[in-house]
Amino acid sequence: MSSVLITPVDPASASFDADLQRWYDVYLAVTLDGRPGDAAPWPLPEVRDFVSTPTGFRWCGAWLATREGEAVGAGLLDLPLSSNRTMANVSVLVLPAARRTGVGSALLEVLEREAAARGRTLVLGEVEFGIDVPDEGAAEPGLLFARSHGYAVGQADFQRRLDLPVDAALLDRLAAEAAPHHAAYELVSWRGPVPDDLAARYAALASQLLVEAPTGDLEIEGEDPSVAALREREAARVRQGTSVWHTVALTAEGELVAHTVVAVSEHNRELCEQWGTLVRSDHRGHRLGLAVKVANHRALQADGPPAKQIATWNATVNDHMAAINEQLGFHRVGRLVEVQKQI
Repeated sequence: MSSVLITPVDPASASFDADLQRWYDVYLAVTLDGRPGDAAPWPLPEVRDFVSTPTGFRWCGAWLATREGEAVGAGLLDLPLSSNRTMANVSVLVLPAARRTGVGSALLEVLEREAAARGRTLVLGEVEFGIDVPDEGAAEPGLLFARSHGYAVGQADFQRRLDLPVDAALLDRLAAEAAPHHAAYELVSWRGPVPDDLAARYAALASQLLVEAPTGDLEIEGEDPSVAALREREAARVRQGTSVWHTVALTAEGELVAHTVVAVSEHNRELCEQWGTLVRSDHRGHRLGLAVKVANHRALQADGPPAKQIATWNATVNDHMAAINEQLGFHRVGRLVEVQKQI
């Protein structure tokens, strides 16, 4: 069998659009393969922005694997720039017909070499599979591949989904049940950028999500808490066609102590995503997690449901957030295993 050729998808190249489309075709085919109920692929405009628009918080590079001119694999290297600067995130995708022929290993070698050249010593990856796969995915090809290349499991997650719109009566009931527990707090909801008067407080809290949420054996630090970083991320979402709905909880003194975010892509009316929800540790026990989620769903649906479903991911050990999601009607549809390796 002929050797595999690994080439970068170069934003400066005249063939960038065509190369990126070939990369995306592989990515989409692999992501959707055998997973009709839980696949959540990125829209192409998001990927284009990842790899072609420099930012201060993230660098992404894409590589295409071909054999005899045919695209057979796709790789992505995603590097945080403003925090976690020893970390690299990798994605290796190989068309089913080309697996076990060296394509994945060749892609991973390129990604790891590039990560090391950019000063990274910890590489993270993800393996997704269906909810009915036995033994926590131990025999899944993606997990076997990761382990064979020295990756260890750092954390397991469930993906849950909820049909939209959420029943208004259910939201009313949950809001009423939670209200007596958070009477001392004000809930504020909005769509779009964080208001200037809340930006510093919001950025400080949101930056801690990666370390406050369960991370298993993953070695992760908080994000950049600056307003400048917040605004740069917001600008990226605008370029990518993503709208966000926020709800926060404020104390009587104006401290911002809880928040939740839902993201809706203009390129996908089938599925939107529940992003981070966080309650500051010294303000837990007041049902604020449930309260901000219910308020955000109300804001999200004020003009009609933006998609048919909403997806969220939680660590399998995060029983508290899982219970909140299940009160809202979320149900398990898939699993994700996060793996890591020192290089």
